[in-house]
Amino acid sequence: MGSSTRLKDIAENLNLSIGTVQRALNNKGGYSPETQMKILEEAKRLDYTANVAASALRRPPINIAVVLPKPEGTDKYFFQYVWKGIENACQDLSIYNINLSRHYCELKSEESISEFEKILNGEYGKVNGVITNAMSNPKILAVLKEISDKGIPTFRMNATTQLYQFKNGFSSSSNMYVGQLCADIFSAILREKEGQLLLLGGYRESDRQSERINNFQRAMMKSCPGILMNEIHIFDDIPRLKRAIEEYLKKFDNLLGIYAVSARETLSMCEIVKGLGLSGKIVTVGIDVFPELLPFFEDGTLTSSIYQYPVQQGYMAVKAMVSDMTQTNFQYANLRFPATAVFKSNAEAFTQMNDIVCSM
Repeated sequence: MGSSTRLKDIAENLNLSIGTVQRALNNKGGYSPETQMKILEEAKRLDYTANVAASALRRPPINIAVVLPKPEGTDKYFFQYVWKGIENACQDLSIYNINLSRHYCELKSEESISEFEKILNGEYGKVNGVITNAMSNPKILAVLKEISDKGIPTFRMNATTQLYQFKNGFSSSSNMYVGQLCADIFSAILREKEGQLLLLGGYRESDRQSERINNFQRAMMKSCPGILMNEIHIFDDIPRLKRAIEEYLKKFDNLLGIYAVSARETLSMCEIVKGLGLSGKIVTVGIDVFPELLPFFEDGTLTSSIYQYPVQQGYMAVKAMVSDMTQTNFQYANLRFPATAVFKSNAEAFTQMNDIVCSM
């Protein structure tokens, strides 16, 4: 069987053009990493030896450093799914010989700055790309910019519109319009009412969480001017956070609802509201969707929560790195996922999305 016949067979079997097959087999670009991987696998199945399957295996490893919190404790509700998306992508794109180095640390800590500096200085060997969660800490941004300026692409998940643009940078965000969406939920239920709202504002220095609170407040002041908002920031001390929520619920007879901007605050909010017998009596809106929240959706404790597409963000981060290294097309440097409200009726479906192996 001649080479042209083999190319035609590969193209027909995969419903692709011969031109796409030829480009993929010779690393010429114009296709997705997933398409190239399928072509390589089909070429191998047909014993097409004069192809790039062998050269792909000879390709130098793609070394990706991931700097994220360890998916345990209160960080597990979001980051376990981000890590799952990253690992799914590495498995799907294994033909590219990806080496993943995990650097677990809290991103607002000095430890994270040290990790980025070690990557910058080559202490972990050659690094072809960096994946992390977006933070507004000027020191972190400065080191990330140095890494990017060295030609090492960075991917920042959950970025906000205010974050700096890097020379070699990608980002993804599910943050746009979250505050406004949450305000729409409250105003639809509480329109014309007067009373108080409690805002659990997260980590005060997080631009992402601050943006959610600020956008929420602006929208609520326009739609529900008769509602007063009380804002607290207790992020790292869960027992203290729960005490504060309980105190507010007992103090104000006219407390109409609670808005939480992080997963850990959402779960704490639900536990206290249910414990005080207020399920279904006040409006509660949170962030993230995970199995631990399902009982609170079912009994009316949690009115709604916003899905942040963690698996998808992790998957696309790896895809961006691989596309950059292999010079294949990656359409968007800045990916935006829509803010999605989850309610009792669709909560289970969204928790199942976290378990789906992505193939985007």
